[in-house]
Amino acid sequence: MKKTYILLVLILLLAVVLRAENLFIKDHGTDEKRSIEIINNMKDANSIKEIKDGIIEKEINPPLYFLIVGKFLKIKDSVKTMKIVTLIIGLLSIFSFYLLSRSLFNEKISILATLLYTINPLHVAFSQHIRAYIFIFLIFNLSMYFNLRYLRKNDNKSLIFLTITNILAMYVHYFAILFIMGQGITTFI
Repeated sequence: MKKTYILLVLILLLAVVLRAENLFIKDHGTDEKRSIEIINNMKDANSIKEIKDGIIEKEINPPLYFLIVGKFLKIKDSVKTMKIVTLIIGLLSIFSFYLLSRSLFNEKISILATLLYTINPLHVAFSQHIRAYIFIFLIFNLSMYFNLRYLRKNDNKSLIFLTITNILAMYVHYFAILFIMGQGITTFI
């Protein structure tokens, strides 16, 4: 068990190294520039109207990612902060994947699966990109984890966490509704 935690910490350190490389050097794409603008508009949003005004004309996705990253700008207002928050969300996604794989497989397989997930180029790229893509990875991993826990334990606590996670997913990306519908169908079959 202790060996597993050491391996998991090493995997997370590898994840930081892979994601930190060129994190602040690469140019921002059009969608990242739009995200930076939206986050800057929403960092001081305190009402639903301010949130709506900050996002409605510039973005088709829901506001949760932008709000979360925007709140961290109160610590240090910079694009670097936005990138670091996104990188941290990517690391949380890796840990959530480990939890999910550990609930499905033994320790060796879950560590190997987590390592492969960590070095996945798409995951690395999304962890460096100021967009909600990596956040949806995190939310979907947690949703699948709580869904599996609910199916195995049939307890209210897991159902509550599953419901909260799925509600959050709908505030991150509209495609989450398709994921939730698929999850619901497989749960009740």
